[in-house]
Amino acid sequence: MNRTAIIVDKKLPLGQQANVIAILSAAMSTITSDMIDSEEIIDLNGNNHAGIKNNVVVLKANATALLTLTEGIQEIEDIDCVVFSKEGQQYSDRFSEYKQYISNNELKSLGVVGVAVYGESEKVKSATKKFSLLR
Repeated sequence: MNRTAIIVDKKLPLGQQANVIAILSAAMSTITSDMIDSEEIIDLNGNNHAGIKNNVVVLKANATALLTLTEGIQEIEDIDCVVFSKEGQQYSDRFSEYKQYISNNELKSLGVVGVAVYGESEKVKSATKKFSLLR
C-alpha cells in the first residue's frame, strides 16, 4: 500500500498553505500513475468523485526541516518527491521564467515552502514521522 504525505511551511498563511497543497497534489499525481485513478466514479446524481487510491496526509514543518527532508529523501529508494518554493509563489503566470530560474539555482537558495512525498506507506511514514498534522 502506498501513501502521500504533503508537508507545508507552518509559517505560511492558511490560504498560501492551501495553495501549496493543491499545487503539490496536482504535481505528484502527474509523476505517479498510482495516486489517482483515471476511471471516473459517478454517483447516482451524476457528480464526478475523486478517484484517490491511497492515503494522503497533510503535515506541517518549518523551512529548515523541509529543506532537510528534501535533501534526504533522494537517498530513499522507490520514493517520489515534488518540491514547491517561494520562487514558485513569485512567478505566478510566468511559467517559462519560473522554469528557467529553478533550473539555474540550487535547492537551498529557492526557499522550500512545501514538499510532497509518495511511495510505500511505511517508508513515507518513516521519512515524515517527526512532522505534525496540519490543523
